[in-house]
Amino acid sequence: MAHARRAHAAVLLGDGRVLVASGFNNVVGEVPAAEIYDPATGTWSAVAPPLVPRHYASLNLLPDGRALLAGGWTGPGATTHAELYDPAANTWTATGPMNFPRNGAMGTPLAHATVLPSGLVLMVGGSDTARAAQPDAELYDRTTGTWTIDGSMGVGRENGSAHLLPDGDVLLTGGFAQQPATTFYASVERYTPDVPAGPAPVVNAVPLLQRHGAALTLTGAGFTGALGASTPQLHLQRVGNGAITLWGPASHTDASFTSPPLGALPAGLYMARVVVDGVPSAAALVRFTDPAGTPGGTAGNGQVTVSWTSPAYTGGNPPEGYAATASPGGAGCTAVAPATSCTVTGLTNGTPYTFTVRALHPNGEGPVSQV
Repeated sequence: MAHARRAHAAVLLGDGRVLVASGFNNVVGEVPAAEIYDPATGTWSAVAPPLVPRHYASLNLLPDGRALLAGGWTGPGATTHAELYDPAANTWTATGPMNFPRNGAMGTPLAHATVLPSGLVLMVGGSDTARAAQPDAELYDRTTGTWTIDGSMGVGRENGSAHLLPDGDVLLTGGFAQQPATTFYASVERYTPDVPAGPAPVVNAVPLLQRHGAALTLTGAGFTGALGASTPQLHLQRVGNGAITLWGPASHTDASFTSPPLGALPAGLYMARVVVDGVPSAAALVRFTDPAGTPGGTAGNGQVTVSWTSPAYTGGNPPEGYAATASPGGAGCTAVAPATSCTVTGLTNGTPYTFTVRALHPNGEGPVSQV
């Protein structure tokens, strides 16, 4: 990087680059600079500096592609200041201040607030300039640029973790407080956001690995609401940065939802929810990957040597091996990556067969290849 820094804020942007903002070093104190890492080139580029240098601050990607930098420690102490970075315009703009100064709020990674399925940002915990821990939570609404107090933790603390769960709740764990005496906590609390009244849709489990760029089909119940006339939405939230995309249905019934083709979503793990009348289902976890290439074969006596190409896109999730399957009959063979061929035996001479291949990833089978 161009600047040495610790306790800086960082977030994965929607295009796969990483924004790093401010932080602290032993030369200038709070670092008055930001830069972006591009994984395609392995290089760092300076971008516009934040309005208020700080460390132990929160940095979150919002559903509209901007990044929210809030709280942290400035030269005078903990701050309520919040600002927005627009990567398209390369500008920082002040937004509404928090209700409470927060240094080292609860988050993952450290001090990183939580983007909820609604698109609101939950900020909880942290400490003020006197290092008194803050129990009250607050929510940021990007549409109004304001923060609203929303409940309170049973125990105020800083530097603990906050994890968004598939059901939309946030799990708050650990942390410590320095006032009135330094205390470390093993306690765990769970935040449940408000959702509109109404029955929640239910999504059935799906295979983790889904076809990259293709339509996503979810099954379950309650996809058309209490009166059977509502139109559901697919809500995809990327676990790595909280980024949210919404998709209307290509087709749907009360028990199924099929999206349009999803295109080139960035690599990563996603929480997929169906939202009906503003009420989200619990999430199914999905990753997107390409299938192995369409297989070819070389026939032999009662056997065929099947070959294919490795998936063009794996989302950073390369296969450990492959499984080929013959139809009819279901005979098969496996290969250990990087090998891309194996021999299926026990076939009947004179019988026409077709073959499919699945990549075997560490976290499950990939989508089936074309025949």
